[in-house]
Amino acid sequence: MDTVRRMKLQTLREKIVQDVDVDYIFDYLISKGVLSEDEMERVKGEKTRKDKARHLLDLLPKKNIEAFEHFVEALKVSYPWLSQQLEADSPQSYQIEEKSFFDTLLLGGLPQSPPHNVERIEKIKEVRQHLQSLKRGRYVVLHGMTGSGKSCLAAAALDNKQLIIEKFKGAVYWIGVGDISSNSSADLVCHMTDLMEKLSHHPEVDLESQVQSSTSINGARESLRRYFTSHSLREGLLVLDDVSSPEVIAAFDIGCKILVTTKDRKVMNNVEGRHDLVKISEGFMEHESLCLIAKCVGVEVSQLPSQAKNIHRLCQGVPMVIALIGAQLAENRDDVLRNSGRWDYYLDKLVRRDYGNLNKSSVSQENGIAGAIGLCIENLPEEMKCYYQDFALFVEDVNIKPEVLGTLWSRNKYEVEDIMSEFIKKSLAVSKWNELLIFMYMGYMTYFYTTDLHKKLLESYRSISGVNFSNLPNDNYIYSYIGYHLHEAQMWSEFPKLYLDLEFIGAKLKVTGPGDILVDFKKYSAFIVGDDEHLTSVLQDFEQRLRFTRVPTYRYCSVWIAGTRICSYLYTFPGHRQRILRLELSPDGTLFLSCSEDATVKLWKLDGAICKNKDQEEFDEHGCALKTPSPRIRQDSWSNMFCSDTGGDRSYLTFSGHQSAILYATFSSAGDEVVSCSSDGCVKVWYCETGIVRLTFQVPSPGRFANSCIFSDDCSLILFGGDDEFVYAYDNNTGLSVTSFKTCGCIIALLSIADNEIAVVTNNSVGLLKWESGTEPDSIINAQVLCKNSSPDLTQRNRKALSTLEQSVTMDNIKYQEFGHSTCTSYTCAAMSQDLQFIIVGASDCSISIWSVEEGTLVKDYQNHNGQVRCLDTFCVGNCQLFLSGLDDNTIKIWLIELTETEQKSKLQQNFDVLWDRNSSDPCIHLLAAPDNNNKVQLLQGRSIVTETDPEKGKVKSCKLSDCGQFLLYGCCDGSVKMFEIKSKSTSVIIKLSGAVHYLQVSSNSCSSTNSLTVIAGGEDSSLKIWRGKPNTMGLVITCAGQTDVVVQCFIMSMGQKLLSCAQDGSVKIWDILTGRLIDVLVGRYTDVHVTMADLSSNEDLLVLCGASGSFLLIRFTVLPDEPYVKVQGNYNYQLRDSLRSCKLSHDACLLALGQDTGNIVIWDVQTKVILDTLKLHKTGVQNLLFSPPASAAGSSLVSLPPIILLSVGDQIGWWDVGRLTMISCGQRRKISSGQRRRKQSGDSPKLPLRPVDDSFNGCARTGYLAGDWLGKRGQEETLLLGCVKLLGPEVKKVSASSNFAAFTTVDASGIVYLMKILQ
Repeated sequence: MDTVRRMKLQTLREKIVQDVDVDYIFDYLISKGVLSEDEMERVKGEKTRKDKARHLLDLLPKKNIEAFEHFVEALKVSYPWLSQQLEADSPQSYQIEEKSFFDTLLLGGLPQSPPHNVERIEKIKEVRQHLQSLKRGRYVVLHGMTGSGKSCLAAAALDNKQLIIEKFKGAVYWIGVGDISSNSSADLVCHMTDLMEKLSHHPEVDLESQVQSSTSINGARESLRRYFTSHSLREGLLVLDDVSSPEVIAAFDIGCKILVTTKDRKVMNNVEGRHDLVKISEGFMEHESLCLIAKCVGVEVSQLPSQAKNIHRLCQGVPMVIALIGAQLAENRDDVLRNSGRWDYYLDKLVRRDYGNLNKSSVSQENGIAGAIGLCIENLPEEMKCYYQDFALFVEDVNIKPEVLGTLWSRNKYEVEDIMSEFIKKSLAVSKWNELLIFMYMGYMTYFYTTDLHKKLLESYRSISGVNFSNLPNDNYIYSYIGYHLHEAQMWSEFPKLYLDLEFIGAKLKVTGPGDILVDFKKYSAFIVGDDEHLTSVLQDFEQRLRFTRVPTYRYCSVWIAGTRICSYLYTFPGHRQRILRLELSPDGTLFLSCSEDATVKLWKLDGAICKNKDQEEFDEHGCALKTPSPRIRQDSWSNMFCSDTGGDRSYLTFSGHQSAILYATFSSAGDEVVSCSSDGCVKVWYCETGIVRLTFQVPSPGRFANSCIFSDDCSLILFGGDDEFVYAYDNNTGLSVTSFKTCGCIIALLSIADNEIAVVTNNSVGLLKWESGTEPDSIINAQVLCKNSSPDLTQRNRKALSTLEQSVTMDNIKYQEFGHSTCTSYTCAAMSQDLQFIIVGASDCSISIWSVEEGTLVKDYQNHNGQVRCLDTFCVGNCQLFLSGLDDNTIKIWLIELTETEQKSKLQQNFDVLWDRNSSDPCIHLLAAPDNNNKVQLLQGRSIVTETDPEKGKVKSCKLSDCGQFLLYGCCDGSVKMFEIKSKSTSVIIKLSGAVHYLQVSSNSCSSTNSLTVIAGGEDSSLKIWRGKPNTMGLVITCAGQTDVVVQCFIMSMGQKLLSCAQDGSVKIWDILTGRLIDVLVGRYTDVHVTMADLSSNEDLLVLCGASGSFLLIRFTVLPDEPYVKVQGNYNYQLRDSLRSCKLSHDACLLALGQDTGNIVIWDVQTKVILDTLKLHKTGVQNLLFSPPASAAGSSLVSLPPIILLSVGDQIGWWDVGRLTMISCGQRRKISSGQRRRKQSGDSPKLPLRPVDDSFNGCARTGYLAGDWLGKRGQEETLLLGCVKLLGPEVKKVSASSNFAAFTTVDASGIVYLMKILQ
């Protein structure tokens, strides 16, 4: 019978004895088998009625559950009031269960929870799940290091009434085994006898079934088996705590359910296959540690100082250490609450790994940290003990690969792994992926520390490197810590030999990077140079060369703080669920904010991010001094072996209220408020103290949003602006609109300078907005109206204040000074220098410009970025003004603002054009035309400038060469298209657009005096015009009326009389070139489409449009000789995940290459409509794609499959062997000629020539045959890459190729011209 029913009988015993006459229920109980004949006779033999009832109640608890149910049924006829009480789940029943549960814990010897207990919920849940499924004869094993909290975890898991009563029938027995040697059988027998003593007191064990104790292990084992086969104990649980010997498991292998805690996994070898292992490798999570510390101190978790979190991190959450420190804090609770110095005292102890005083707390020395660890190590075999003592020479928390230990011990990798496996099984080390090893007990290992250990390690490495440390292996350790070991070995004379050896420095630089070398230079400079002035000079020269370098970084949904002295992070702030878009430090430097795509702004406290011990030495969150970086920083493949509570939200305050991504947020000058703006056009002002919204605004233009928002310097105004090109000003007190100001572009940034000055940076301009502040009376009526119509976000305090307003802010005498206007690039970000003297602006062409606020002029222009500038920030060191730039190639650069004049050196722009020499057997450039930064167009042959145009007032947007090479056409930002005759150097305007020239193409068969040119120009104002005429004549300008958006690409068709245009809005139209009349609209415009590129097949029947949203459209059509000239056969729309920047069809239109902003290239099979492959090389967007022309008939016969070469352009230039993909998809190369393909798809309808306006569009010269040098070349098996060229400067926009695809040229963002040829 279970404990609950037994306790119910006990509770109602007196009532049953008083009321029940058992003679009336005997027959029913005998019929149901509750009583035997002998038992009934013994009951009847009692003298009185009450004695009979008492005897029956003594027998029933020893029966099964069914006996209780039958007894209740027997009472229902004559004694219903008693049966009802026995069946009822009353409060008394609950009390019975509680008493039963407590009795089980008490009789079973289960330890009570410590006074300051914290439940490890996830681990407890895992252990309980294993216990729920535990069967007789099997084990659940909790395995973990000393101090990992195994015993507490086991006790906490069993502190569950339902589990103990229902699963184990109230029978749970705890035996604390402890350290028992294999020869100590007497200790084992004592433990077994102790268990039998506990079992004998079980209320359901009959006196007759009790067994006598034995003096031998075998005898005791048999006695225990008899106990646990009895009905009352059959489902019972035995807990063996802290098992250290396999003999214990063998002795207690008695066929019952057993829970084991151990630090040595080998103790379970004898019962392999019969146990489930639960690894206790993690310590406390941060919130668990804080909860324990708070209980010890007697405060709420929120009231703990920042040092509490640092205690958790330095202890790595090890429960024993946390508990010991908690006990110390509890003993000194009053002092801890008043004096922060005691917290710092414990932090300093942990930083130094000094556990001496901790062991003397409420826990005895032998059970303290050093005692427990020492016991584990002393029990090791002598050889293993020597190996383990070698770990004393390693740095705290270091990750050690088997290769390092193999060098130290002169063992191979597998021998090392066998040795380490023994340590891991005994919980003396932790492994991860069987590659990295970390040692927990380094504080204790200092007892074995000697300089000889370091010398031993260095000599081992010297031996395997051939007495040349520059040949050291890259084992993730020695290059980072060789200086440390030289110092600890006191080998001072080796420092100058090593650290002034260029060969060693070069090898270390490749492995660790410059930051680690600079740290070593600073730390060991006294040993490297001593008093030698010459060596000091050499060392300073080394440091200067290594001082600045790129620092890699990536976007996360967490915030991290990076160290400036070492290239790694110091602290992580998790909390955001999506990408973070902006960070800003508060004016007092104690907080910073972050805004994210998850529609929240968060405030974070910096207190505790960088900590100091009592000596004011800084250390990071892992307890490592910043002067000597931690292994996490120094080791490339460092891995945290212990639980790092990186989840959750560590923010101080979260501002929630926006409905979409927050693009910008900033503090007020006082730091008490924050203003934020989101992509849905909402602007909010928040209180920093409470996170409550004070004011809410909406961008007046419907569907528009603000990119930037700021407080004026005196906090009287809120200013914001965005894509509607307006700067809006609102009164910060009343929320009323003050004024608005129209700019010339989409606003990128607003930067506060002074009380009445802000810098305004748009996508194409930099300027300064000034005004005079004033006030005007504001009527009580206006204030009341504002209260009535104001946002519900206004607090009651603000509403009350509005009723007494008498003055409102005004902006008078507003003036705007434009510093500069860009037409060839777009500005992407901006920042203000710390001294408020300079505006730093990043641009899409990878440049950074510095503008003087006082002079309104360009001071400096920085180039040579390897990616577009995405973000900027400024800081100062002494009198030096510096700034950081974040690039889309995942790097950060540090720049010094130098007050020098802008360099006027001529630099070519990327919108170039090339005329190839078709008469030469060796492809070469006949003429290259490219605008420069002085608004001129240069024409070059080789390295020589042939001529150049006169400088224009604005930027030259594009240029094109005529086929004969006698004329240059170029478009300007003022909308003019000009024709320049190269020979006479004369210039004439042939087209005038109302907006800057965005698109320009030239078509001509020849440039003789009898033939004309066709020039097509598209403007940023969505205009499209055509000029037709002979050179040096006025010609005819034709306007294509009805163009709705900016032109992306045009094609001439129908014998040069019809024009096919593709626009950014997705519209495709046919025009009459002679009249400009709109003939037909093949595809109408889309409201949510932005077309970035278009291409037309050489077979005149397939048009491709790709868009920024990742979609691409395939349009199949047939060309007709008469109207409607083009018959659409079908439109096919497809969607990819990432935005598309470029597209290109192969010469046979079987393959379509799509360049993405992510840098990937998708190869699409046009016929099967599937992705064949995704090519990965570029780190920035793919700007341009080119397919090779077909191989000639003679060339194709030389090989089984003529190659199809794809050229891709981005941060580098790549050539790909994509012809192999057609083999994979079709089994063999498609051998359908252009004419056959045309007849197959379009029938026998007559065809008219269809060709691009300019045969060199997208860089391809007139169609020729593929150069024979490509035949037989094969790309890499996995990547298909034939080769690549890494650029000296930033990315390029396009590449021009010769007609046979044998030579290539381009101009990068730094103005460098590249000429490349295929090697034979």
